[in-house]
Amino acid sequence: MKERLVCLLVILELLTCCAQPAPTPTPVAVLPTPTAAAVPQITLAPFVAEELGIRGLAPAEWDQAEPGHFLPSDPGDWDTRLIHEFFPGITIPQLVESLLLPVLELAEWPASVGGQPSSRLPWALYEIEFTRGTLAGSVVDLALAETEAGVCLVGLSVPKEEREMLRPSIFLPAVNAVEPVPLEDCSAYYQDSLKLFDYDGSVPLDIRDEVSTFRNGVTWTDFTYGSPKGGRVPATLLVPDGPGLFAGVVLMHGMPSRRQDVANIGERFARSGAVVIAIDAPHARPEHRQRADAAIVFSARDREEQIQLIVDLRRAVDLLLARADVDPQRLAYVGFSYGGAMGGLLAGVEDRLCAYVLVVGDGGLVTHETGLDDVGGGLYALPQDKRQAWRDAMWPIEPIHFVGHAAPAALLFQSGRQDRLVPLPDAVRYQLAGSEPKDVMWYDAGHSLGTEAWRDQAYWLEQHIGIDGDVLAP
Repeated sequence: MKERLVCLLVILELLTCCAQPAPTPTPVAVLPTPTAAAVPQITLAPFVAEELGIRGLAPAEWDQAEPGHFLPSDPGDWDTRLIHEFFPGITIPQLVESLLLPVLELAEWPASVGGQPSSRLPWALYEIEFTRGTLAGSVVDLALAETEAGVCLVGLSVPKEEREMLRPSIFLPAVNAVEPVPLEDCSAYYQDSLKLFDYDGSVPLDIRDEVSTFRNGVTWTDFTYGSPKGGRVPATLLVPDGPGLFAGVVLMHGMPSRRQDVANIGERFARSGAVVIAIDAPHARPEHRQRADAAIVFSARDREEQIQLIVDLRRAVDLLLARADVDPQRLAYVGFSYGGAMGGLLAGVEDRLCAYVLVVGDGGLVTHETGLDDVGGGLYALPQDKRQAWRDAMWPIEPIHFVGHAAPAALLFQSGRQDRLVPLPDAVRYQLAGSEPKDVMWYDAGHSLGTEAWRDQAYWLEQHIGIDGDVLAP
């Protein structure tokens, strides 16, 4: 548990560009530690993390688990970590409040112990020693530098007894070496991945297993349709009473979850004047129901299922457009959490929708699995080679690479300042990546945003697809 919480010292991805393997390190410095007889000399080597927009120094023999995030090669030494990060679009107080205080389990932020005048950036240094709780016996040296673009962070977490040896030989040289580099253009990922989401739209939908009921002025129909990627897609269609023309809404659930969890929301959309379709993600299908709480399996299946979800959602759009009571000029997508993330991917692929509501979404599964709540388990429980293989497979189809290609469709991002599942820095990265036109709305809330967010969403959609916002709003 100590390892898990110490690692949570900020391992967020900068999701505005794509990841590339670190270059083979070239040793540039050999610095003796204060107790060289007991501890081998530490060789520092340069690294470049173009996806973070920085370069610097790190121990040459350590593994780079994520861009800018270095661990000793021996897992038994993983109480020691060196982390470099950049958080765009936020300030130090925002980073501290939203991320560092909860991760480090601190009631208040300590005073700075000074700066680092020799560095290229305006660093403030902090020393945090934990004498009780799950982090007892650990020390974190932290450096924060705020620029016009955002906040840089360098952190070294070590067992207390090693701190005096490693601070001067690793932490301070790392702080001095950090400098910005141009962000890599990641448009190639988008262009190269587009074809993965192609399908034959002329193939019949093959609708089966229809069961309909009528209540509250809405016809509910559960059914399945064929997936171009194999198997059948469980779906629910909600149709308002009356002749139309209606707007159309594709509704997407979170993870772990399924379409029934957004059914009541779908009814409200239908009563506001929209034909609504909600589908199950591949991991939530009946044949996979036993893994509903382990929706991510860290294998090639995750990539296959993410691609399949987007194709299945595109077929849901086909289904709406096949209806005579749906106006093809008034189609929207609304997704929550996982659905909010995957909506960013769909927005870059599907050009028949005019509006996307992305509620408490982040940049995608790579972001989510290398973030605060997952270090020490899940992805990080895998060997280095398998962890890297999963990331290499998933990163090219990360939604943050696609949400910048949504135009001319409009985007609405809704996020909570106290959200611990999608921390503020992850939400901001996702928002910054989105194309224009877009609106960003923040709430003093956690992962469930509350009635104010519902009201804002209702009237935003009223403007874009002509539903009755008064009916939809709580």
